[in-house]
Amino acid sequence: MWFGKSNQTTKVVGTVCWGFSKPATRTDIESELHNSALRYVPALNPGVAPKGSTYTSVPIFVWSGQPQLFSPKPMYLAGHQVQIRATALWQWRWGDGTVQWTSAPGSTLPKPTLSHRYFKAGSYQVQVRTVWQATYVVPGIGSFNASGDGIGQNAQFSIRVKASRAVLVAQ
Repeated sequence: MWFGKSNQTTKVVGTVCWGFSKPATRTDIESELHNSALRYVPALNPGVAPKGSTYTSVPIFVWSGQPQLFSPKPMYLAGHQVQIRATALWQWRWGDGTVQWTSAPGSTLPKPTLSHRYFKAGSYQVQVRTVWQATYVVPGIGSFNASGDGIGQNAQFSIRVKASRAVLVAQ
């Protein structure tokens, strides 16, 4: 196994054999890290307020139920500690044709941070996708970006939007 960044000399740190096949490559090791990290990534558990329905022009507030940064316990490969740090991005498809990418996971009331307004009454299917991009750090050797598409998670929920109307009230 070796580590090195582009345009740098690689450093041999040891050898690893899994099974009865060829020696492990960086791709093999990243795949092992990916599969291991996949078991520990926080579940996507979106929430919405108000739950179930709202009115036109009244914002809904949403959250992913996940942290922005995920760092599981270190793993050990070939006698070296490997620390993974994954950062999340969220894509919200609001069901009305608008799409929003954000690095904020959203938050619950009383201090919501992510909202959306609908301007037409109807039922909407809201889809959220989390994409985790990771780096892994080998102390004494360096930090490396994990290759590949990252880890993706998907969830959805429905929201019903009712028509709101203005009412003039005399005092």
